[in-house]
Order: sequence, then structure tokens, then C-alpha cells
Amino acid sequence: AQFSNAASRIFMPLAKIDPLYRTTLLVEPGDIEAIGEATIHVTIKGERPKNLIVLKNINGKRSTETVPVEGEDGPVVFVFRDVVQSLEYRVRGGDYTSPPYRIDVPTKASLARGRVTYQYPEYTGLSEKTVDSPAGDLEALQGARAKVTFVFDQPADSAALILVRPLAKGVTPPLALTQVSAKEFSGEIIFDNINAYHLETVQGDRPKHRSGSYAVRILRDQDPKLELAGLERRAEVQIDSVFALNVAATDDFGLDQVGIFFRPILNLPAKTPPEDDGWKPAIVWPAHKKTSFQQKNYDFA
Repeated sequence: AQFSNAASRIFMPLAKIDPLYRTTLLVEPGDIEAIGEATIHVTIKGERPKNLIVLKNINGKRSTETVPVEGEDGPVVFVFRDVVQSLEYRVRGGDYTSPPYRIDVPTKASLARGRVTYQYPEYTGLSEKTVDSPAGDLEALQGARAKVTFVFDQPADSAALILVRPLAKGVTPPLALTQVSAKEFSGEIIFDNINAYHLETVQGDRPKHRSGSYAVRILRDQDPKLELAGLERRAEVQIDSVFALNVAATDDFGLDQVGIFFRPILNLPAKTPPEDDGWKPAIVWPAHKKTSFQQKNYDFA
């Protein structure tokens, strides 16, 4: 039989003819997807060696582990421990070495980038703006909305958004994201009482994976800057006096109106102030949502 097998392999070199072995090994399950620990069962046929050798290759770094063969029959169980990187392995016993098999460590879905469309509060007059966020961090004005498409580096079955609210009591429940494709999920974030978020993904039967935190920065709308020149803050003036006033105002998102207001001195009890605090408009100019306004030499009487 050995001569016939050898002759067939010589005269038919392209044919797939396995050589004859005194020992053969059946490795199950062979290729595995696992992390932490992975168990294989090796069934021995033919001569039963005293030991099996597990040959491992992790990114070109080779190592071996000897496994005693106990008993006269039954499979040999071997456990790969502390599996954190994918590897290739073979099992050798007697004159037989198994084909190569792989243990693939499942890759957790991580955020590759985000596509963000910002919608600003109406009073700002700003149109929508779409930007890429490679790091996942977000920044917008208080009250803005961000429609975000989260693009992961691995397919996921589902994904959820977990907002970190500094003023909230307890844990904020996850918000389910809408699946756009195998790697893309979309949702909306409102910039109010939030300073970070996490992403939670589900891949097959693996446990849920929660990402680290991504920063959310809320920009506060600054008060307009106002300047009034031509009149001291406290001054005594004659009745019917006229002052040439210069008025200037700026605002980062535009001004609706700019005006000069006055308050007459009334001899009212301190406990009964006017509802409007006594301020009356002397003149109000439309600013047409411009970011700056100037009015020079206005005669204020």
C-alpha cells in the first residue's frame, strides 16, 4: 500500500493524493472566531502518540506548546488561553501535521467618522452646515440640532446613542439609531444639557460594546456689545439740552434692533417699581440682522 501510494504521487504529481500516515489527526472545530479562550478537540486515528504539539503563529512570532495524550482513546482537549490577537495554528502528532487553521479575534465596531448636519436656532439666521467629524467630537451653539450619521469600521446589527447629561439624575437610557447601511447609523442630538456621548453597538451574539466618550461642546450665545458716546454715565444737564450721540453695536449672529432708552426719575416707593422697570424707548432703529450697527451724531433731546 505504501509503495502504491508513493508511486501514484510520483507518476501523477498533479493529483491530490495524501501520503499514508501511521497517525492522523482530526482537529475540530478547526477555524474559530473567539476572544479570551478557544477550545479545540483533536481526535487521533492510528498510532496514538504520547504527546501532541500545538504550533502557533501570531503575526510571524512562532511558538509551540506540548499537550500530553492521556488514555487509550477519546479526543484530546486543548484550550488556547489569553487570546487577544488573531493567530494561525497547526497540531502535530506522530508523523502527521494538520493543515493550518485560524483563530480570528472578532473586531469590535469602532467609529470611523461622523457626517454632521448642523441646524442652528432660527434667530441666528444661519443656514444648515454639513461637516465631517473624523474624531466624533461635536461643537455647536446652544439650542442647535445635529443630524449625525455615524460611520463604523465594521458592520453592526444595531447601534444606540447614550447622551451624557451633567444635570440629569441617574443613567440616561440609550437612544436607538436608525440603520442606513451595514456600517452606517443616523440619529439627532440637541445641544442642550449635554457634554459628551457614547455609542453602543451589537454584533451577532457578542456582548454589547460601549465606546469611550466623545466630547460635545455647547457654545453660549454672547450678549451684544454696545457703545454709547456723547453722554457721561452720570451727568447733570439743563432742560431741553440736545446731545449728539454716537451709537455702535455688534453681535456675532446679527442684530434685530438697536435703540436708545431712557428712564425718568419717579418718586415711587421702593416696593412698587413699574412692571417695565421704567425704561421707555427714545428711538429704535432696525438692524436687519447685520452683525454691526452704527449711528453717528444722533440729536438726543
